[in-house]
Amino acid sequence: MLRRMIVPIFLIFVVAGVASMCTAVTGARARRRLQLQRGNRTSMALPVSPEPVRDFTHRAAGEPQLVACPEQLPDIAGWRKMTADGAPIEIPVPPDFEVVPQTGSVDVHPPFLVLRATNGDEFRLTRAPGAIHVKDFRDYESTSTCRFNTGNILFADVETARDTWRGGEHRSVLASYFLGSGNYITLYGTTETAEHQRQLLAAIHGAHFRAQ
Repeated sequence: MLRRMIVPIFLIFVVAGVASMCTAVTGARARRRLQLQRGNRTSMALPVSPEPVRDFTHRAAGEPQLVACPEQLPDIAGWRKMTADGAPIEIPVPPDFEVVPQTGSVDVHPPFLVLRATNGDEFRLTRAPGAIHVKDFRDYESTSTCRFNTGNILFADVETARDTWRGGEHRSVLASYFLGSGNYITLYGTTETAEHQRQLLAAIHGAHFRAQ
């Protein structure tokens, strides 16, 4: 009787072993499919890398460095001069710029004179109780500063800057004319070209003031 039972028991073990191997192979294949699917979903879910920010310093290495008080400035002899009612300043206007009509402004100290070029470059003059600085603007980096005396004002501080957020394509010029007793006229200019930035510097240095 024992011999009769050995054969069925052996067959049971053989069938169980084969079934276990099939299950293992099937399970391994299933795990590989699952891992592959997870990998595909992960790669699809990864955020697209942003476009590398251009290095303005390296890009501009071949360009002449503009400074707030350059040794040479554009000739302003043929430029027209602009004044504004109630303001003691007379400032040369670069050839590409035209006066922008004033509208209601929400600024605490609204500009009294705004000039804009055809490409959108602009500068504005404002009466203010304090000076204007690059550090007052988010994402701006100062590139040069200087102080000079002109006419009958005490002094003028000039600063050039670049916009780090846009990789340096956006340039700025700021000037603060100190007239005494906490009285300033500030100039804030934004340009997309080095030529317009150079012209704004010439306008700043060529401004004249009437006695108040």
